[in-house]
Amino acid sequence: MNELGLILRDARKRLSLTTSQVAEMTELSQGYISHIENGRKIPAHDVLQKLSKILEVPLMDLLIKAGHIKTLGQTIKELREDKGWTLEELERETLNFEYGEPIFINKNTLSKLENDEYKTPSVFEIYLLAKAFGVYPWTFSTLDLQTPKADLVDFLDSTNKPDPISLMDNVISMLFERLDSKEDVWEDKNEILSQIQDIENNKKRYVRQLNNLSASGKSFINETEARIVNAEGSNKYELQQDDEYRFSFTTPSKKRDLNGKIYYAPTSRKELELSFFDVENLLYLDKKVNYKGAILSKEQKKLILSKVAEIMNHQKEN
Repeated sequence: MNELGLILRDARKRLSLTTSQVAEMTELSQGYISHIENGRKIPAHDVLQKLSKILEVPLMDLLIKAGHIKTLGQTIKELREDKGWTLEELERETLNFEYGEPIFINKNTLSKLENDEYKTPSVFEIYLLAKAFGVYPWTFSTLDLQTPKADLVDFLDSTNKPDPISLMDNVISMLFERLDSKEDVWEDKNEILSQIQDIENNKKRYVRQLNNLSASGKSFINETEARIVNAEGSNKYELQQDDEYRFSFTTPSKKRDLNGKIYYAPTSRKELELSFFDVENLLYLDKKVNYKGAILSKEQKKLILSKVAEIMNHQKEN
């Protein structure tokens, strides 16, 4: 007896019905009902619909057990087996460096996904699976997927990495610009601040999801640093032990004084990256900066920047 047959038999007995009675109610033969319960027949969709109604069993459960619909776990397992991978090998295949720090889905989580014990994977986990198997994210948009639909909007049909954290930073920046333009209407400001708070809370959820996937155990963003409203702004750059600078994943803030209340609005990641990767930062890089092995002095760096300025001015004139 398979799982489908077991579910149907248990449901029939729970309702104190005989196979003969079920056959009569479904307009099928008693032998056919017995064959279904014993796993010898796989009923079609319309038959399962009748049995679902009569035996008070969710149709979705019957369709899945009959193999007419794949679960998220079945989908992942079939893709893995088609590749000939073990769970350990799939774990390695999900390793990804696109977010700065390496992230991956560990074997235990993969096992829970395959066994349908975990049906709310984050957009980051869905992306890692799609990247590992070389398929579109919508491949995992099964009917039993319980990831919030709002998280999946504009993501399932794309092969680009999801980056909701940067998107939210940009939205919050725009909202703070709206605050600056509403000097006299405090009611409107309160509404905008409420929107900012909602986005901030949602951002923290994404931060936790991303941090949970860290392969190194390091947090991409500390939750206290992820806070936008009534929080201290973070630095534009992170100074490393070797005196080199790197682009920081944390978002710097611009201080706002609104009617005696202090708020911090995040600078957009795009704006920050443009500032960070400005060639003028050459002056502040480590003393090891060299050209073919020859260490550049500060004067030489200034000379390089002056030549860059000449080139850019020449292009503007033409």
